[in-house]
Amino acid sequence: MVFHLGALWRLNELGFLPKLDRISSVSGGSITAGVLGLAWSKLTFDANGVAAQFESAVVSPVRRLAGRTIDEAAVIGGVLLAGSVSDRVIAGYRRRLFDTATLQDLPDRPRFVINATNVQTGALWRFMKPYMADYRVGRVVNPRRHSRSRSVPPPPFRRFSHRFTSNWRMENVRIIRAATFIARPLPRT
Repeated sequence: MVFHLGALWRLNELGFLPKLDRISSVSGGSITAGVLGLAWSKLTFDANGVAAQFESAVVSPVRRLAGRTIDEAAVIGGVLLAGSVSDRVIAGYRRRLFDTATLQDLPDRPRFVINATNVQTGALWRFMKPYMADYRVGRVVNPRRHSRSRSVPPPPFRRFSHRFTSNWRMENVRIIRAATFIARPLPRT
């Protein structure tokens, strides 16, 4: 997360940030990219392409988060108290960085692409403002709220719950035994 922050900071110093068309990230880099995406509208780039507010709008929030530990409390609370570990991690990120922001709060340009692995299908799950998708499961068009899955599902069933207010395109998808999804890639729209 902090490494990625340094890379973006240097790109800002060199005046390259406003020239970017796409920012793709994974893991801790996605946290940093999410902060940059939400701060993008607050950044004013000078004639050299440098945003003077970069440190206050992007660097400071990421540094504050880097000085905290979210996962330890989430694991302990998720094991000992009601609720899941995932719910507690989400609450920690919302409290410290993202509040109620969704993918729809990201700018149209540059396009922010946040990548993760779907632990149920093993396929790439891609999150962007216009859609989020896993080629084996389907696509959510214009996602407005988060979707979640519990990475350690309660026995005897795996649960995968979606909470969003958009169009979940399930074309070409067959659901086999609760949570195994088989699909052909969706045509581009």
